[in-house]
Amino acid sequence: LLCLSVASTYISPEKIRILSLAGLAFPFFLGGTIFMLFISLIFAWRRSWIPLVGLILCANSIDDYFPINLPSPAPKQSLKVMSYNTANFGLWTGSNKNKNDKNGDNRLVRDILRENPDIVGYQEGYSGSQYDKHVKPMLKRNGMHHSSVLSNGNYIGCISRYPILETQNICTTQANEAVLFKIKLSNADTLYFVVCHLKSMNLSEDERKVFKENVDQLRDEDGNDDLNYSGLFGVARKIARASEPRAKQADIIADFINKNKDRNIIVCGDFNDTPVSYTYQTIANAGNLDDAFVKAGNGLGRTFNRHAMVVRIDHILYGEDFWEPHAAHILDRPDRSDHNAVTVHLRRKK
Repeated sequence: LLCLSVASTYISPEKIRILSLAGLAFPFFLGGTIFMLFISLIFAWRRSWIPLVGLILCANSIDDYFPINLPSPAPKQSLKVMSYNTANFGLWTGSNKNKNDKNGDNRLVRDILRENPDIVGYQEGYSGSQYDKHVKPMLKRNGMHHSSVLSNGNYIGCISRYPILETQNICTTQANEAVLFKIKLSNADTLYFVVCHLKSMNLSEDERKVFKENVDQLRDEDGNDDLNYSGLFGVARKIARASEPRAKQADIIADFINKNKDRNIIVCGDFNDTPVSYTYQTIANAGNLDDAFVKAGNGLGRTFNRHAMVVRIDHILYGEDFWEPHAAHILDRPDRSDHNAVTVHLRRKK
């Protein structure tokens, strides 16, 4: 099962949709395999090589999912990049009156600016009067440039200390998309900054509660008989169905990256998929990209912070020929958004 979940990353959900669920179940299969390794070492040590070989075969996926790195402090000369699904700059996560302070400044944007990023790729932003009143003045005071694109009711945008030369859709499908922001780092250096917001699982609030309640039941040894199997089946079917359009989006984005693999490219955003998925692997393996958190972060790195879904679905990928990552981490602020921001310091290679 562990090897099957890893193998599913090479097969598009357009061909076998249900395999996308195997990738989501990767941490459970991993935990089971590690448990069987310990059991075999105690009771049948001659057969302990079986789970051990399984773990070795899946070592790369284990590292992608749960990286362990030595601390790498941020260098003085570096580009700090952030990816953040802002949940409408915090307006979708509770009472609107608590999202702006007494000066009219948006609290989530204030948190972003306190991190002192050079470039921010955000998803699920807003524009119009709310943006003009509560966000735009803050960005202007801090000397930040800004550009955004409306997609299916959500804004995908870029906030940058450097001039944004051009904004261009590179993936427009029935839901969400990917946007290219060409950023002028210097007269001789243009960054291709791609911000993605890929197809959501579209789980309703009730369906997310069903998932959480069943996870809580599994944690209770006496509560397994009360599992809502019909509810779980409905959630699983909806998750599998959403993986198909995400696979199409991943193919389009990967094709763009491959056509521009000699350029300075950074890809970030809400992929709505974990590192063990066709979507993630297709994009991450395009061109010469590496994952900033995998190379310079530690642990699971949870970015979706609701309903017992402990997953990293927001990512920052960089061109390994151009950048060296340091001090990647997750900003845990569940009171601001249903996602946590990902940040990394990238030092330019000579």
